[in-house]
Amino acid sequence: MNWRKSVEARFVFDPSRAIDPRDIAQIDQDILGDRKRVQGALVLGLEQLKQTRAQIVAAREHSRPEMERLPLAFDQSAANAAASSG
Repeated sequence: MNWRKSVEARFVFDPSRAIDPRDIAQIDQDILGDRKRVQGALVLGLEQLKQTRAQIVAAREHSRPEMERLPLAFDQSAANAAASSG
């Protein structure tokens, strides 16, 4: 919306005056620049998402053995507590 408002502020339509080709070229150049910036940001964002995903997967794999041992440790602790109280 801000871009549109900035363009509207710069160009007021006057039906009695022809459109200056330099204005059209400048708008095309602005659009191309915006497109390149957005594409660059998307590429960078996708790369960051891939890296974050890889970190999450690595952390999950690193913690998996401990997480699998926890129920066994809990059961053993409960059995030890039952044996010592009884």
